[in-house]
Amino acid sequence: MTQVTSKRLRNQLCERLGAQVPIFGFTHSLDAAIAVSRSGGIGIWGATRSTPGEIEEGVSRMAAELGDLPYGLDLVIPPGMPERDNRDEIEAAIPDAHRAFIGAMREKYGVPDDDTPGMRSRFVRSEQMAREQVDVVMDSSISVLALGIGSPEWVIGPAKERGKTLVSLVGQPKHALKALQAGADILVAQGTDAGAHTGPVGTFSLVPQIVDVAGDVPVVAAGGVATGRHIAAAMAMGRSGVAGDGLVVLRRGAPRAAGPRQTHRRWVGRCDHLPGRLGQDPASDPYGVDRRVVGAGRPSRSRCHTRTSWWATSSARSSATRSSPSCIRRRGRASPSSIVARPCTRS
Repeated sequence: MTQVTSKRLRNQLCERLGAQVPIFGFTHSLDAAIAVSRSGGIGIWGATRSTPGEIEEGVSRMAAELGDLPYGLDLVIPPGMPERDNRDEIEAAIPDAHRAFIGAMREKYGVPDDDTPGMRSRFVRSEQMAREQVDVVMDSSISVLALGIGSPEWVIGPAKERGKTLVSLVGQPKHALKALQAGADILVAQGTDAGAHTGPVGTFSLVPQIVDVAGDVPVVAAGGVATGRHIAAAMAMGRSGVAGDGLVVLRRGAPRAAGPRQTHRRWVGRCDHLPGRLGQDPASDPYGVDRRVVGAGRPSRSRCHTRTSWWATSSARSSATRSSPSCIRRRGRASPSSIVARPCTRS
């Protein structure tokens, strides 16, 4: 980025946060977050799936490598989480139908069971874990705290007292109003372009709606913002900054550790002109893409593949959804039992 471009982009949000450009980089990669801040933006490290100890170590590294440059951390604290980080309780609540489904999948495709937890299941996303994560953040040098879901008072109050800037991600005007009432300092208007997590409305339809209700609070546009033209368009709509996430790492020069797996990278590279057919029958979509509930129990853009197809047509889905405790049904603690999808024609 040239010096002239940086000066043209510099605004009040830059002055407030100490950035050269009003560009946020939300990423699960600590390396990528540091790289964004070093490049003049605001690197935000997604640490929801990190333990308190890992957060403390990561934040210490950011402080050591970035000094006075702006950087932040993102946590997801939804309502309805289990109270305790008790894996045995959650395991005991998983329905037999779900276990049978997983067992059949492993047997059919020869997937060994190493009996070790994955990234999403190595600890329970609970009130206990969230409070321990927040305690580390409150005592750290983090100046920007982003909340992807949820704005509990026990987080907002202490953060305000410590002078931390609060960023809330919103997908609808009503979400923005709630975030403003809770005390958000910056709103991120995240359209369906951003992985389809926050709703069906596209970024450049959503941003003006959020700007209209935000008043003097800065609004950052997120979702499909990948080129200078997107940045210019978002600026023209009255927003104060832009945010990028995972797919930014497909560009040359980004830390390789930040990127998706090679197979994912190749597939995304073939989908330059992804049609806006999310929610329709995947059979009518030449790219085999649909919007469905997966993983964390939230909607997400997903490619149709064997597992989703089998789960969509399996009796285990309705049985598991009926009999699972609410924390599993709503928040996807047992990942495949949260998949709600129509049958897909591709494997």
